[in-house]
Amino acid sequence: MTVGIAAAIPPFAFFIWTLHSELRLCLHHRHLFESLLRPWFGNWSVLQLLVLSVIAGVSEEVFFRGAIQGSLADRVNAIPALVLASALFGACHLLTWTYALIAAGIGAYLGLLWIWTGNLLTPMVTHAVYDFAALLYFLRAFRSR
Repeated sequence: MTVGIAAAIPPFAFFIWTLHSELRLCLHHRHLFESLLRPWFGNWSVLQLLVLSVIAGVSEEVFFRGAIQGSLADRVNAIPALVLASALFGACHLLTWTYALIAAGIGAYLGLLWIWTGNLLTPMVTHAVYDFAALLYFLRAFRSR
């Protein structure tokens, strides 16, 4: 559990950097988040955001890491399974091509956590903690310029 919580720090730090970056690509994503996340989730309570984050963390990790990566690893090898599951994770987060690539990278990170720890609970916790921290920061603390 502690490893899963600690492992959420690097992707969360990257998320904060993208929100504050003046790179055109980051500005585009910040506007995308403003137009999607704030209208959809801006009025949700902290408890609702927590429940959403836990559901996403558990269900997506069971599917992408457990079912996809796990079953592929039994057939091909751990690395091709990791790459394919991560690519599929990115494709399912296709808001923009860049966002899909970032999601694929995070998927690879989560898949590596599972390989490293041998425990699916680790990427579940990391995913849920990251989603919750990112949603709380974006919706409650961050204000676009």
